[in-house]
Amino acid sequence: MSHSNSLIDEAKNKDYFYKRMSGKDGRLVYFPGNLPVTFIKNPLDLKMQLITLEGCGGGIFYKPEALHDAYQLYLAITLLVEAQRRCRGLGSAQPKPSDPQEVSVLEAFKGKIPNQGGLAPHAGLEYLLMYTKQKKVAYFLHSIPSEFHSNPLGLSLRQRDTPCGLGVIYYVEGKEKEAENLFFEIKSSKSALDFDANARIGKILGYKSEDIDEYNEFLVDRSSCRSSAGQE
Repeated sequence: MSHSNSLIDEAKNKDYFYKRMSGKDGRLVYFPGNLPVTFIKNPLDLKMQLITLEGCGGGIFYKPEALHDAYQLYLAITLLVEAQRRCRGLGSAQPKPSDPQEVSVLEAFKGKIPNQGGLAPHAGLEYLLMYTKQKKVAYFLHSIPSEFHSNPLGLSLRQRDTPCGLGVIYYVEGKEKEAENLFFEIKSSKSALDFDANARIGKILGYKSEDIDEYNEFLVDRSSCRSSAGQE
């Protein structure tokens, strides 16, 4: 289970996230990059709103009942962007939040993991979740969020390569065992359809059981579609 940008882009193109928002389980979804056309056009006329993230790109689509969580998420992401800007301006310095408002917002973010679905429940939020101690380990396959490089909030981050150069593992200091377990699981996994391995990897990454199941279901549907296309 990894954060493959190509897999997420594929899911966007197949309206995976929009279909989820049209169901009862979909409450909000955060897109750190470009916004999917389907969400902008909203063909099913879903009752959802958009908070755009000026200065850092992306946006948060949410249903009315998820307004509070969406706003808290917006504040936390905005403060992270401001911290990154300060970090760049101060060179090698890595200041932690000192303003009372910043601290209170980040504290309020604890326990507020937005459920974006099993495919990428933490996408774009990994650094914040590690700062608020809701995530111990992060795994990136194709690209690494810039905040893991600049480390604007001064986390005690460590990193290690994965087997055969397949991505990078980040972990907070003191969680070496979890990082080692993740390394072993990635190395031992036979394929993307190794569901038992996906479950173990997902748990190390802090995903909920229902999100892991949904991720596996997406892979099954994806594999079935490709098999059908090959038989035509």
